[in-house]
Amino acid sequence: MLINLRKIIYFIFIINIFSNCSIIYAHDINYKELFPNICITEQKNINITNDNEAYIIIGNYIPNNMSYSTSRIVSVISFNKKSNKWDKIYYESNPYWYPKVNVVNLLNSKSQQFIISDIQGSGGFLTYKVIGYVDNNFKTLLERKDIFQGNYTITPNNEIIESMGHQDTLIKWHKNMFSIKKLDQEIVSPIGKNDIRLKYTIDDNHHINIPTTNIHLKVGQKLQLQRINTGVTERILYSNNKTLLFKKDYVQAIKPGNTYITIIPDGYDSDNQVIINVNIS
Repeated sequence: MLINLRKIIYFIFIINIFSNCSIIYAHDINYKELFPNICITEQKNINITNDNEAYIIIGNYIPNNMSYSTSRIVSVISFNKKSNKWDKIYYESNPYWYPKVNVVNLLNSKSQQFIISDIQGSGGFLTYKVIGYVDNNFKTLLERKDIFQGNYTITPNNEIIESMGHQDTLIKWHKNMFSIKKLDQEIVSPIGKNDIRLKYTIDDNHHINIPTTNIHLKVGQKLQLQRINTGVTERILYSNNKTLLFKKDYVQAIKPGNTYITIIPDGYDSDNQVIINVNIS
Protein backbone atom coordinates (compact mmCIF):
# COMPACT_ATOMS: atom_id res chain seq x y z
CA MET A 1 0.00 0.00 0.00
CA LEU A 2 2.86 2.39 0.83
CA ILE A 3 4.45 1.79 -2.59
CA ASN A 4 1.15 2.44 -4.35
CA LEU A 5 0.63 5.62 -2.33
CA ARG A 6 4.08 6.87 -3.32
CA LYS A 7 3.27 6.19 -6.97
CA ILE A 8 0.05 8.16 -6.64
CA ILE A 9 1.84 11.08 -4.98
CA TYR A 10 4.56 11.01 -7.64
CA PHE A 11 1.95 10.93 -10.42
CA ILE A 12 0.13 13.93 -8.92
CA PHE A 13 3.47 15.76 -8.63
CA ILE A 14 4.24 15.16 -12.33
CA ILE A 15 0.75 16.33 -13.34
CA ASN A 16 1.20 19.51 -11.28
CA ILE A 17 4.57 20.23 -12.89
CA PHE A 18 3.26 20.00 -16.42
CA SER A 19 -0.07 21.70 -15.70
CA ASN A 20 1.83 24.70 -14.31
CA CYS A 21 4.13 24.93 -17.34
CA SER A 22 1.54 26.97 -19.19
CA ILE A 23 1.93 29.89 -16.77
CA ILE A 24 3.26 32.68 -19.00
CA TYR A 25 2.96 36.30 -17.91
CA ALA A 26 4.85 38.53 -20.35
CA HIS A 27 4.31 38.05 -24.09
CA ASP A 28 7.60 39.70 -25.13
CA ILE A 29 9.94 37.41 -23.15
CA ASN A 30 11.56 34.53 -25.01
CA TYR A 31 11.26 32.00 -22.20
CA LYS A 32 12.51 29.04 -24.24
CA GLU A 33 15.72 30.84 -25.12
CA LEU A 34 16.37 32.14 -21.61
CA PHE A 35 15.29 28.99 -19.79
CA PRO A 36 15.67 25.87 -21.94
CA ASN A 37 14.17 22.77 -20.30
CA ILE A 38 12.64 24.90 -17.55
CA CYS A 39 8.98 24.53 -16.62
CA ILE A 40 8.15 28.00 -15.31
CA THR A 41 5.71 27.83 -12.41
CA GLU A 42 5.75 31.37 -11.07
CA GLN A 43 6.79 34.89 -12.03
CA LYS A 44 7.03 37.97 -9.79
CA ASN A 45 7.68 41.63 -10.50
CA ILE A 46 10.70 43.13 -8.75
CA ASN A 47 12.19 46.62 -8.81
CA ILE A 48 15.97 46.32 -9.09
CA THR A 49 17.29 49.60 -10.50
CA ASN A 50 14.18 51.73 -11.14
CA ASP A 51 15.30 51.88 -14.78
CA ASN A 52 14.74 48.43 -16.20
CA GLU A 53 11.76 46.12 -15.98
CA ALA A 54 12.65 42.96 -14.05
CA TYR A 55 11.04 39.67 -13.02
CA ILE A 56 11.82 36.82 -10.68
CA ILE A 57 11.35 33.45 -12.38
CA ILE A 58 10.69 30.25 -10.42
CA GLY A 59 10.53 26.89 -12.14
CA ASN A 60 11.50 23.24 -12.48
CA TYR A 61 14.39 21.98 -14.59
CA ILE A 62 13.33 18.98 -16.69
CA PRO A 63 16.16 17.46 -18.78
CA ASN A 64 15.58 16.28 -22.33
CA ASN A 65 13.91 12.87 -22.65
CA MET A 66 12.88 12.90 -18.99
CA SER A 67 9.38 13.25 -17.56
CA TYR A 68 10.28 14.66 -14.17
CA SER A 69 12.13 17.57 -12.61
CA THR A 70 15.68 17.09 -11.34
CA SER A 71 16.06 20.50 -9.71
CA ARG A 72 14.26 23.76 -9.05
CA ILE A 73 15.50 27.16 -10.13
CA VAL A 74 15.16 30.78 -9.05
CA SER A 75 16.30 33.43 -11.50
CA VAL A 76 16.01 37.16 -12.15
CA ILE A 77 15.71 38.60 -15.63
CA SER A 78 15.95 42.27 -16.57
CA PHE A 79 15.21 44.13 -19.77
CA ASN A 80 18.35 45.65 -21.28
CA LYS A 81 17.35 48.82 -23.12
CA LYS A 82 20.66 49.07 -24.97
CA SER A 83 20.49 45.61 -26.50
CA ASN A 84 16.70 45.60 -26.51
CA LYS A 85 16.53 42.11 -25.01
CA TRP A 86 16.03 40.29 -21.73
CA ASP A 87 19.14 39.34 -19.73
CA LYS A 88 19.45 36.68 -17.06
CA ILE A 89 21.14 38.54 -14.16
CA TYR A 90 20.67 36.01 -11.34
CA TYR A 91 20.34 32.23 -11.43
CA GLU A 92 20.35 29.56 -8.74
CA SER A 93 19.49 25.88 -8.96
CA ASN A 94 19.13 23.22 -6.28
CA PRO A 95 17.85 19.62 -6.56
CA TYR A 96 16.91 19.44 -2.89
CA TRP A 97 14.82 22.55 -2.23
CA TYR A 98 11.24 23.61 -2.91
CA PRO A 99 11.76 27.37 -2.83
CA LYS A 100 9.23 30.04 -1.96
CA VAL A 101 10.14 33.56 -3.02
CA ASN A 102 8.95 36.76 -1.34
CA VAL A 103 9.70 40.24 -2.72
CA VAL A 104 10.51 42.69 0.09
CA ASN A 105 12.11 46.05 0.82
CA LEU A 106 14.02 45.45 4.04
CA LEU A 107 16.63 48.12 3.30
CA ASN A 108 14.01 50.87 2.88
CA SER A 109 15.71 51.75 -0.39
CA LYS A 110 14.52 52.44 -3.93
CA SER A 111 15.34 48.91 -5.04
CA GLN A 112 13.68 45.76 -3.69
CA GLN A 113 15.19 42.56 -2.35
CA PHE A 114 13.84 39.03 -2.36
CA ILE A 115 13.79 36.18 0.16
CA ILE A 116 14.26 32.57 -0.92
CA SER A 117 12.95 30.18 1.73
CA ASP A 118 12.60 26.42 2.01
CA ILE A 119 11.23 24.10 4.71
CA GLN A 120 12.52 20.53 5.03
CA GLY A 121 11.98 17.47 7.24
CA SER A 122 9.47 16.38 9.86
CA GLY A 123 10.83 19.09 12.15
CA GLY A 124 9.82 21.80 9.68
CA PHE A 125 13.38 23.13 9.43
CA LEU A 126 13.39 26.55 7.77
CA THR A 127 16.30 27.85 5.72
CA TYR A 128 16.13 31.25 4.06
CA LYS A 129 18.27 34.03 2.67
CA VAL A 130 17.83 37.64 1.65
CA ILE A 131 19.21 38.54 -1.78
CA GLY A 132 19.80 42.20 -2.65
CA TYR A 133 21.20 44.15 -5.58
CA VAL A 134 24.18 46.09 -4.18
CA ASP A 135 27.00 47.77 -6.13
CA ASN A 136 25.61 46.43 -9.41
CA ASN A 137 25.66 42.83 -8.19
CA PHE A 138 23.33 40.45 -6.40
CA LYS A 139 24.60 39.63 -2.91
CA THR A 140 23.40 37.44 -0.07
CA LEU A 141 22.70 39.98 2.67
CA LEU A 142 21.42 37.48 5.24
CA GLU A 143 21.36 33.69 5.47
CA ARG A 144 19.68 31.62 8.22
CA LYS A 145 19.66 27.83 8.32
CA ASP A 146 17.89 24.86 9.93
CA ILE A 147 15.41 26.72 12.14
CA PHE A 148 13.28 24.10 13.92
CA GLN A 149 9.52 24.59 13.34
CA GLY A 150 10.61 27.66 11.43
CA ASN A 151 8.63 30.50 9.95
CA TYR A 152 9.11 34.18 9.24
CA THR A 153 6.92 37.24 8.73
CA ILE A 154 7.63 40.78 7.54
CA THR A 155 6.41 43.62 9.78
CA PRO A 156 4.90 46.91 8.52
CA ASN A 157 8.27 48.47 9.44
CA ASN A 158 10.06 46.14 6.98
CA GLU A 159 11.61 43.99 9.70
CA ILE A 160 11.80 40.20 9.86
CA ILE A 161 10.19 38.31 12.72
CA GLU A 162 11.81 34.89 12.63
CA SER A 163 9.98 32.19 14.60
CA MET A 164 11.54 28.99 15.92
CA GLY A 165 8.46 27.24 17.22
CA HIS A 166 7.21 29.70 19.83
CA GLN A 167 10.42 31.73 20.14
CA ASP A 168 10.88 34.88 18.12
CA THR A 169 13.89 36.77 16.79
CA LEU A 170 13.79 40.33 15.45
CA ILE A 171 15.98 40.99 12.41
CA LYS A 172 16.28 44.47 10.91
CA TRP A 173 18.57 46.41 8.63
CA HIS A 174 20.85 48.87 10.43
CA LYS A 175 23.30 51.03 8.47
CA ASN A 176 24.90 48.43 6.20
CA MET A 177 24.02 45.10 7.82
CA PHE A 178 21.26 43.15 9.55
CA SER A 179 21.05 43.21 13.34
CA ILE A 180 19.71 40.06 15.01
CA LYS A 181 18.03 40.16 18.43
CA LYS A 182 16.41 37.21 20.18
CA LEU A 183 13.24 38.39 21.93
CA ASP A 184 12.52 37.56 25.56
CA GLN A 185 9.02 36.33 24.77
CA GLU A 186 6.93 35.27 21.81
CA ILE A 187 5.06 37.95 19.88
CA VAL A 188 1.34 37.15 19.82
CA SER A 189 -1.70 38.86 18.34
CA PRO A 190 -4.24 40.63 20.58
CA ILE A 191 -7.18 38.59 21.91
CA GLY A 192 -10.41 39.60 23.64
CA LYS A 193 -10.78 40.22 27.36
CA ASN A 194 -12.91 37.08 27.71
CA ASP A 195 -10.37 34.90 25.91
CA ILE A 196 -7.59 32.94 27.63
CA ARG A 197 -3.86 33.48 27.19
CA LEU A 198 -1.85 30.65 28.76
CA LYS A 199 1.78 31.63 29.35
CA TYR A 200 4.50 29.04 29.88
CA THR A 201 8.27 28.59 30.11
CA ILE A 202 10.63 25.69 29.46
CA ASP A 203 13.88 25.42 31.43
CA ASP A 204 17.20 23.91 30.37
CA ASN A 205 16.20 20.56 31.90
CA HIS A 206 13.14 20.41 29.61
CA HIS A 207 10.71 21.05 32.47
CA ILE A 208 7.61 22.95 31.37
CA ASN A 209 6.29 25.53 33.82
CA ILE A 210 2.63 26.28 33.17
CA PRO A 211 -0.04 27.62 35.56
CA THR A 212 -2.67 25.00 34.70
CA THR A 213 -3.23 21.97 32.50
CA ASN A 214 -7.02 22.11 32.66
CA ILE A 215 -8.83 24.70 30.55
CA HIS A 216 -12.57 25.30 30.17
CA LEU A 217 -13.78 27.17 27.10
CA LYS A 218 -17.18 28.25 25.93
CA VAL A 219 -18.03 28.02 22.24
CA GLY A 220 -16.62 31.12 20.56
CA GLN A 221 -13.90 31.64 23.16
CA LYS A 222 -10.22 31.70 22.15
CA LEU A 223 -7.20 30.03 23.73
CA GLN A 224 -3.71 31.34 23.04
CA LEU A 225 -0.43 29.80 24.20
CA GLN A 226 2.51 32.17 24.69
CA ARG A 227 6.11 31.19 25.35
CA ILE A 228 7.68 33.79 27.68
CA ASN A 229 11.30 32.63 27.81
CA THR A 230 13.97 31.40 25.42
CA GLY A 231 16.12 28.28 25.28
CA VAL A 232 14.96 24.72 24.62
CA THR A 233 12.66 24.43 21.61
CA GLU A 234 9.26 22.77 21.65
CA ARG A 235 6.62 21.21 19.44
CA ILE A 236 2.92 21.77 20.12
CA LEU A 237 0.41 19.18 18.92
CA TYR A 238 -3.36 19.63 18.86
CA SER A 239 -5.88 16.79 18.95
CA ASN A 240 -7.95 16.99 15.77
CA ASN A 241 -11.53 16.25 16.78
CA LYS A 242 -13.15 19.30 15.13
CA THR A 243 -13.86 21.08 18.39
CA LEU A 244 -11.28 23.82 17.72
CA LEU A 245 -10.71 26.22 14.84
CA PHE A 246 -6.99 26.76 14.24
CA LYS A 247 -5.67 30.25 13.54
CA LYS A 248 -2.15 31.64 13.24
CA ASP A 249 -1.39 31.88 16.98
CA TYR A 250 -4.57 30.81 18.77
CA VAL A 251 -7.40 28.30 18.65
CA GLN A 252 -11.10 29.04 18.95
CA ALA A 253 -13.74 26.75 20.42
CA ILE A 254 -16.40 25.93 17.81
CA LYS A 255 -18.13 22.82 19.17
CA PRO A 256 -18.77 21.34 22.65
CA GLY A 257 -16.57 18.42 23.62
CA ASN A 258 -13.21 17.47 25.05
CA THR A 259 -9.83 17.78 23.41
CA TYR A 260 -6.21 18.18 24.41
CA ILE A 261 -3.03 20.03 23.51
CA THR A 262 0.45 18.54 23.98
CA ILE A 263 3.62 20.57 24.52
CA ILE A 264 6.74 18.49 23.83
CA PRO A 265 10.08 20.04 24.86
CA ASP A 266 12.99 19.78 22.44
CA GLY A 267 10.44 18.64 19.87
CA TYR A 268 10.71 14.95 20.80
CA ASP A 269 11.17 14.66 24.60
CA SER A 270 7.91 12.87 25.42
CA ASP A 271 9.13 12.06 28.95
CA ASN A 272 8.76 15.73 29.87
CA GLN A 273 5.75 16.56 27.76
CA VAL A 274 2.73 18.34 29.23
CA ILE A 275 -0.85 17.62 28.17
CA ILE A 276 -3.42 20.42 28.47
CA ASN A 277 -6.96 19.10 28.76
CA VAL A 278 -9.54 21.37 27.16
CA ASN A 279 -13.25 21.11 27.94
CA ILE A 280 -15.64 23.03 25.69
CA SER A 281 -19.27 23.79 26.54
